[in-house]
Amino acid sequence: TTTNCGPGTNLLCGQGSLGVDLMQLIIAPTAAYKIAPNHSIGIAPLLGYQRFKAEGLHAFQSISSDRQYVTNNDYDDSFGWGVRIGYMGQITPTVTIGAAYASKMDFQEFDDYAGLFAEQGDFDIPENYNLGVAWQATPQIKLALDYQRINYSGVNSIGNPSTNFMTCNPFNMPNAIGPGCLGESGGAGFGWEDIDVWKLGVEYKYNAQWTFRGGWNHGDTPITSRDVEFNTIAPATITDHVTLGFTYTVAHGNEVTVAYMHGFENDISGPSYFFGGTDNIQMHQNSLGVQYSWKM
Repeated sequence: TTTNCGPGTNLLCGQGSLGVDLMQLIIAPTAAYKIAPNHSIGIAPLLGYQRFKAEGLHAFQSISSDRQYVTNNDYDDSFGWGVRIGYMGQITPTVTIGAAYASKMDFQEFDDYAGLFAEQGDFDIPENYNLGVAWQATPQIKLALDYQRINYSGVNSIGNPSTNFMTCNPFNMPNAIGPGCLGESGGAGFGWEDIDVWKLGVEYKYNAQWTFRGGWNHGDTPITSRDVEFNTIAPATITDHVTLGFTYTVAHGNEVTVAYMHGFENDISGPSYFFGGTDNIQMHQNSLGVQYSWKM
């Protein structure tokens, strides 16, 4: 959508720059128990920290139940917890299977953004579960296949449809009123749907020093055309990405690992409720990682 909101405004007719910054840290101390020679179970408490800031979302203040706490309130912190349990077993000399479940991580509210996220600033991490199998096809080649389910709909601020704002009365002062206003339990969210993710990987051990890896990941996009406008600030449109990497073993067993990821560009279009016409969002990504590990 092309809008003419006046000088000094951003794409959403807000003031100044437009964007969000979300950082998440999860610490997972793990305990495992071998229930049989080739079968183990494990549990890990999940201790989480989040940091969030939003800028330029002034246009959203008109549909917020707490207009003071929508945007430009600098960084806010939140702490949370959850739990992950898992199983791994070797069912034949060459086949290993695994399964894991992670509960929804319950976080404190972002008080400084209580008028942006549903449930007065609540922003939890959704539950997910994984199933996987690995096959040692040859002494040099290992293949792995994983399935993951992410239940975004279990977190209101992420899963609530953005169109919920249509039940909000923006003309009430000093704050908007209605069940779909930003900040309410049923407030407008990003409308993300639950998704399935499939992952395929291969590892080739060339010799004692060199190991090469490659992978492909395909998942549903959580965004539908209905929610494109709200997802301008969170355009999670990518459905496919590939990875390539290697590990080189140096002296004394220490290792250098390099990994590259490319997320293929994907775009989604949908109606613009605020400005009319059609919005289009798209994203592609590249990342490069380098790791050095040493053995004590």
